[in-house]
Amino acid sequence: MFTTECVSRTYCMEMPKEDFLKIMERDNEADSEEDVLCYKLEKIAGLFSIDYNGHFGPVIYYSVFAEHDNGKTSNLIEKTVKDHIRG
Repeated sequence: MFTTECVSRTYCMEMPKEDFLKIMERDNEADSEEDVLCYKLEKIAGLFSIDYNGHFGPVIYYSVFAEHDNGKTSNLIEKTVKDHIRG
């Protein structure tokens, strides 16, 4: 007998082009690795495979381990991205 279980999910966070460009601008102007959005997102428990480069439009792709895939984590991800955009 086989058992299938969800161990992670991958998401695509779409945003206005202006916000995405602001993220890229802040990352390019960052004085240290800690100031780059990807680094900030990687510090969130359960988050991995973070990718955003504009090739597929103004989106951030990321995966979350199932045990961390909840409202608290989603809110923290969104807050981290918005705070980064605001500077």
